[in-house]
Amino acid sequence: MLSILSSVTKAVLTTSLGNMKSVLLEAKSEPSEIYSHTKPKVERFVQWGIDNYEYLQNAPPGFFPRLGVIGFAGFVGLLFARGSKLKKLVYPPFFMGLGASVYYPQQAITFAQVSGEKLYDWGLQGYIIAEDLWKQHFQKVRDFIVFPLV
Repeated sequence: MLSILSSVTKAVLTTSLGNMKSVLLEAKSEPSEIYSHTKPKVERFVQWGIDNYEYLQNAPPGFFPRLGVIGFAGFVGLLFARGSKLKKLVYPPFFMGLGASVYYPQQAITFAQVSGEKLYDWGLQGYIIAEDLWKQHFQKVRDFIVFPLV
């Protein structure tokens, strides 16, 4: 009886150790996969920081005053946006855009043209979708309604 019990426990123990070994091997390989996936992103981010640091060390003349005006415009937008969360999302970028358009008018015109075209396209797509939904809904409603003959 003891030998049968002992062989059963040995079998259970062997399978348990095998399962634990496979789980540990997977757990061992997982951090290396994460590291190999994350390392290039971190290296790009560090290089981006170094490039920006070098640019700011050798900034073109008038860069920092412009940056200050644009940043202050965003702060003013945040002050005007009291109360509403939507205003807090819309006003600061709007005011910063106004500040930037004073210093970079050609880029502002290009940005406005491209943004206007995209907004028009999005609006047109939304209109088409809404029209399709409207027609589908009322077509179904009309099919269910029985009109009496007069």
